[in-house]
Order: sequence, then structure tokens, then C-alpha cells
Amino acid sequence: MEIRQFAGSDKEQIKDLVLSVYEDTPEAFFYTHAPSNEELEAMMEEKLRNIGRKLVDLVALESNKVIGECEIVKAGSEGRVGILVRKEERRKGVGTALLKAALNMAKAIGIETVIAYIDEKNKIAQSFFEKEGFAKTGQNTFILKLNG
Repeated sequence: MEIRQFAGSDKEQIKDLVLSVYEDTPEAFFYTHAPSNEELEAMMEEKLRNIGRKLVDLVALESNKVIGECEIVKAGSEGRVGILVRKEERRKGVGTALLKAALNMAKAIGIETVIAYIDEKNKIAQSFFEKEGFAKTGQNTFILKLNG
């Protein structure tokens, strides 16, 4: 498995990943509908504008196919994390590898605290973030301090 920064050439595969995960795990999103192609394209362009400044965005690839993505969006010294992994690739360490690499990069752009907002129905994600050291601080909120 290769992990690297999101690039413009990944746009179509990431759009497909978002729709695939939405289809089998809609509780992973705070959307009320599957995003349209126009919405997905706008998200991709925003990612490209913000990478390295206020966004860490990594992709996991297997045989040149995107199998997962982790992004951390910076707001001050905090970052909001999101992870997507294809259903057939879950429970193989993809999410953990993406998260660990993204957390290291988040420190480099000044993020001190990472927050995951998880829908209360998404028990798999709740367990994942707790296993990765995040503390549950509210019904839907998990926090990890990077420097302590």
C-alpha cells in the first residue's frame, strides 16, 4: 500500500470513493443526500487550493487504485479529521496508516488538536477513533491532542 498526498490526478477516483462509501455507509456523512457531480467537483477544487496550508489530504493506493483517503482541515490550532475507506478494504489497517501519516503532517502545519465528529449511528467509526487514542468528549465528538 502506498500513502501519498492527494493530487489533481486523483479527483475522479476520490469522487468515486465518496459515492461508494456514501452508498454503503451513509452514516459516515452529515449529508442528507449523495453529493452531486457538481458538489464533488467543487470539493475537489477546494482540496487542491488548500493542501499544505490549511488542509492535510492523503490517499492510500493499492495497484494505483485509491482505496482510502484521510483529510484534516485546519481551523486555527485545531483540525477536523475525516477518513474514507472502501468497504472491501476495511479492517486491513488502511485507516490507521492514513490517520498516522496525516497526524504527522498536521503537526507540521501547526495543528495541535484533532477533532472527529462522528454520527451516533456510526459505531464502527466511534470504535476506530477510540482505538486510535481519541477521547470521546461529547455524544458525537472525539478529540486527540497532538502535543500531550
